[in-house]
Amino acid sequence: KNNLQSQLILPLQKDMDSELLGLINICSTDNNVINSTGIEAYLLFTKLSAFVINNANKNTERMILHEMFTAMSVSDKVEESFDKIIEVIKKHIQADYCSIFIYDKDINELYCIASTGLYDNEGKRIEKSNYFNCRYKIGEGLTGHIAKKLEIVRIHNYYDYEELKLIDEKLSVKCKFNEFSYSEKKVNHFLGIPFYKEGNMINGVKKKRLYGIIRLVKTGDHPVFFTFEEKILQSTAIALALLVQNYFLQKAEESKRKMISAMQDTISAINRESDIMVPLLKGTMSILESSIGCIYKLDNKNKSILIAELFEGLDQKDLPIFNLNEAPILREVIQTKKHYLCNKESDKLKFNIQNESQILIPLIPKDDIYIAIILFTSKKKALSKDEDEILLYFINQVSAII
Repeated sequence: KNNLQSQLILPLQKDMDSELLGLINICSTDNNVINSTGIEAYLLFTKLSAFVINNANKNTERMILHEMFTAMSVSDKVEESFDKIIEVIKKHIQADYCSIFIYDKDINELYCIASTGLYDNEGKRIEKSNYFNCRYKIGEGLTGHIAKKLEIVRIHNYYDYEELKLIDEKLSVKCKFNEFSYSEKKVNHFLGIPFYKEGNMINGVKKKRLYGIIRLVKTGDHPVFFTFEEKILQSTAIALALLVQNYFLQKAEESKRKMISAMQDTISAINRESDIMVPLLKGTMSILESSIGCIYKLDNKNKSILIAELFEGLDQKDLPIFNLNEAPILREVIQTKKHYLCNKESDKLKFNIQNESQILIPLIPKDDIYIAIILFTSKKKALSKDEDEILLYFINQVSAII
């Protein structure tokens, strides 16, 4: 309201070489208020202010890390630790929504492990039980883009047209989930941070192993994400990387135990029954955690034809007849007597049912040839080295029983 006679702008930093935290702008209607003595006093004030702000940021960082490690140690279930960590981050960063996506290297996809709120393209809230199905391929959408480039993305005012246009040009693949739809609320600010482990130097470039993405959004009139918040989240990435490592180790051990238990039950059932094919198919499906499968047998008259003998979760019309001359993958399975995991479209056998993966299992006693085919419709299947060995042992045992 009054005409300014003097103005002083000072950098908010501990010293001239340290990081700039902001600016202090001093205005006065008095022409004589800012003199050399006053400037010295203000400079001292800015240094003290910068020191206080810097320490406050460090204290927040220490507090988050302390609470994160506490969350990691109080629960035996890693999934519960992720839920607690997401609340810690949301509380200290003051974001409206926070999600953690972890990277599954076996199928080259990111999937949501924990979130304070996810919504689909129609603005409907996604149930926690369906978080696992909220997936991004590497390069798909902004989340996939962050994973591909392993770079932080901070967006202010997402609905500003020019910025939106620039972001869309960056994305190689659009995604099926609306990353910026949170019910009736519009996202104003977005922060996505990859967490990874740095490995050895290869051809002068440090190799990075991706573990996942932290994704935060602010809606309404909330302030932007600040640089210090970004740095705090980067420091939490080490803890998250450790947690993801532990998560996959637990998952592998649990999967191995379930697989061995299902295999033992199946072999016992086969030994008890006179008609072994039904328990064999159901047992194989149980071992691989699938609800769809079939057993094909080599035709006695035409040794190049495989015909479905038994099926579960399929209709008769969904089961084609396979010719070995036209299906090299089946010939290879029979010749090598080893199971084969088909994830590529070019490898998969053509069924009249949509499926993401197939496992072909040869069961070859002395006289006949059987192939068990297990289908996976919801997601791509992956087998660890241990699971591979368990399945190979199972094939040998069952072939001997048949």
